[in-house]
Amino acid sequence: LGRMISHSQLFRNYLLRRTSALGPECNHPSSRARIQDFIASYGVDLAPVRKPLEDFTSLNDFFYRELDPASRPIAAPTDDTAACQPADCRLIVFPTVEQATRLWIKGRQFSVQRLVGKTESYLKNPELYDNGALTVSRLAPTDYHRFHSPLAGTVVGITHDGADVFTVKSLFSEARGGVQQCRRADGQQAHLH
Repeated sequence: LGRMISHSQLFRNYLLRRTSALGPECNHPSSRARIQDFIASYGVDLAPVRKPLEDFTSLNDFFYRELDPASRPIAAPTDDTAACQPADCRLIVFPTVEQATRLWIKGRQFSVQRLVGKTESYLKNPELYDNGALTVSRLAPTDYHRFHSPLAGTVVGITHDGADVFTVKSLFSEARGGVQQCRRADGQQAHLH
C-alpha cells in the first residue's frame, strides 16, 4: 500500500508542491533562525566550515556552505588517471555497470541508458559504457553540498533530463536531474550524474 501511495500522481504532486515551497522558505533571511536547530538535529561538524555562522544569510546559504580547502585534500592532484570521491556521502562502488544494473534506486530500476542516454557521446558510442565502473554517492542533510568533479578535465556539456527533483525532507524523494560530461586530458569521456 505504501509503495502504491508513494508512486501515485496525487502524492507526487504533493511532494512537488512542498519541495517548490521549501526552496524559497529556506532562501529567506528569516530561515537563519533555523541554522542552529539544523546543526543540532543533524550533528553537523562545524570545524571545516570556512566562514562564521553569523555570516550565513539563510538556511540554504548554510546548507551549501564552503569548507576550508585543507579539510578535503585531494589524494593525487597531479595524477590524471585517478578519480577522487567528489562528495561527503554514503558511497557504493560497482566495478562494472552490469553489477550496478541489478540495483534499484529509489524504487526505479537503474540503467546506464537512463542516466546518460541523451548525451552525444552515448548516442554515438553506447558500447563504450558496457564495462565501465560506477559509483553512487548519496548525500545526507549533514553532508557538504557543493559540486566537485571527481577527475581532472574540461566540462564539455551538461544534459538535463527535466525530471522532478524532490527535497531530501520528503518521505519518498527522487534523485534525478542532469548529467555532466567531462573530457579528460587523455581524451576519454566521463559522465557525472
